[in-house]
Amino acid sequence: MNDLNEIGYLAGILDAEGSISLKRTRRKNVNSDTFTYEPIVTIGMKYSTILQKFADRYSGSIRNSDSEKLYRYARSGIMGVKDILNELIPFLIEKKERGKLLLEYINVINLKEKNRSNNGRIIPYIESEMNKREIYYLKMKELNAIKTFPYETETVFDNDDILIGYLAGIVDGEGCFRINKIKPSGNNNRTNPGYTASFSLGMRDKRILDLFKNRYGGTLSEERKNGKLSGLHRYKLTGNVQILPLLNEITLMLIEKQERAEVIIEYINSIDSNRKVSDNGTFISMSDQQLKLREHYFLKLKKLNGSKKETDNRFYDNNLEKQIVKLFQVDKLPLKDIADILNCDQQKVYNTLIFNKIKVTIRNRPRLGKYNFEEALEWDRLHNHEGLSVRRIAMKFFNDERKSRVVSNCLKRFGFNVRSEDKSSTKWTKEIAMEWYKLYTSEGYSIRKIAIKFGIQPTIVSRVLKRNGYIIQLKKT
Repeated sequence: MNDLNEIGYLAGILDAEGSISLKRTRRKNVNSDTFTYEPIVTIGMKYSTILQKFADRYSGSIRNSDSEKLYRYARSGIMGVKDILNELIPFLIEKKERGKLLLEYINVINLKEKNRSNNGRIIPYIESEMNKREIYYLKMKELNAIKTFPYETETVFDNDDILIGYLAGIVDGEGCFRINKIKPSGNNNRTNPGYTASFSLGMRDKRILDLFKNRYGGTLSEERKNGKLSGLHRYKLTGNVQILPLLNEITLMLIEKQERAEVIIEYINSIDSNRKVSDNGTFISMSDQQLKLREHYFLKLKKLNGSKKETDNRFYDNNLEKQIVKLFQVDKLPLKDIADILNCDQQKVYNTLIFNKIKVTIRNRPRLGKYNFEEALEWDRLHNHEGLSVRRIAMKFFNDERKSRVVSNCLKRFGFNVRSEDKSSTKWTKEIAMEWYKLYTSEGYSIRKIAIKFGIQPTIVSRVLKRNGYIIQLKKT
């Protein structure tokens, strides 16, 4: 699967199983009538390996819900959702309008701009801003409630690789491979059961099914419920010869349905399709060997379709998985150390443990910050070389002293020293005390000014000077 195939595949999965929405949450500790609005893309599936493709390309989290027996991928926030939409919107059909609306919301409203009071608390949006966000929320809610699709969406697949990838994603999300068995009865005048390979796909958006019909043939109809049209369209492709072009194009790109597609290909290649016909035009009975062969593949595919277990078709190498599990469960190593030992991404270690149903505590989960090494290097220069405190760095870069924890965590993550961690009384040497006293007496620095210069509290300066025998005034301005 090349990169264009993968883009098309992810677009197909998002159209088949995904959700594009604007999440509204009531604010805490403020007026109960105010809300926050967060763009989010989610996908729920029984097979985690499909979702791992999204996590590898766009980041995001994958969680397992034991109650629903599903894995759920979620990507929220401006940048993550924007990356997904910018790349996949041109190739979406059913979810295209929702994707465009959410992208418009992100571009119109800058969610990073948050008004704060003097003490750093977030001030609720003014009424006009709140109304603007609420309008987009209601529009998205209305689009998500649509069960029929009357509007036209211009979807152009200029590249055949993207189109094939998209169709493979739809098949993995909603498709069904079967071998139909027709038993002998008085109505069909059969002496032996009949076995025919088939593929079916049910969706509410007929435009997606038109892509299959135009490329591979087959039939397309709208199902009825209680005598009325239900709005669910069903595409069917039946016949051992007719289904082969579809299988030959998409089988290698499938994940969930790949084993079932391979069973049908093996079935078609193994059976004797040259049936003998009698003089009156009816088929002559098949041999017992051919009947057993057909029944074998019929039962094999039936078992696969009825299986609720995830097939062992993950992207990770089995040896790598075993090493990760051993290091975590036996050697009790944290995720960061495992990632360093195996030279892999920390998020990949975490996802591997989750896929193997190994509980990972919140403390052990990887916390991958959005600030890179270049920013940490600049903060280290200001902190450890120019003497600024993490609080002053936070005020300089974020205009918010509460972001000092962000600065501190970033420095620690890249291995830089944070002075507030050093509580030793030997930290402040006699040479430093002498330098401070020189600034205090010769250059006219106040205790407070010395503290600001070195990024520490004034009480520390006063205490160190007294401990080294220097006499200071109670107050100096």
